[in-house]
Amino acid sequence: MKKRCVVLLLMVLCLVSAVGVQGYAVQPRASEQIISYDATLSRNGSGRVHVGFMIQCTAKMDVLGTTSIVVQRFNGTDWVSEYTFNIREYPGMQTQHQDHYSGIVAYSPSNPGSKYRAMVFFYARNSAGSDTAVKTTNSVIV
Repeated sequence: MKKRCVVLLLMVLCLVSAVGVQGYAVQPRASEQIISYDATLSRNGSGRVHVGFMIQCTAKMDVLGTTSIVVQRFNGTDWVSEYTFNIREYPGMQTQHQDHYSGIVAYSPSNPGSKYRAMVFFYARNSAGSDTAVKTTNSVIV
């Protein structure tokens, strides 16, 4: 009888360890000032692509958003930069005195039928310092 209890206990322990216990770890912040950021690429019916972005910070920032967005095309071997949105030409890529920001830029690809993606360069600055982050979007065929 005692042997059966030991065998049964061992079987239960084996089952529990085989199934495992799912742990919930605390997700670290993206940086000292940036809580989260994301960017996506989508295409619309007229053949344009839209790059959407969002950033959330720990406090209000003096400057918040992106410094540049680089649209890239896959040439069959490598990703090549086709167009760069920069803050001088597109001031709507940044805001001031906010703790979160989101936006969209639109681009008309020069090579329909190709695969595109974008690299989004995030920036946040306040009196405590500045932080940056980079996100490469999903790719789409235009």
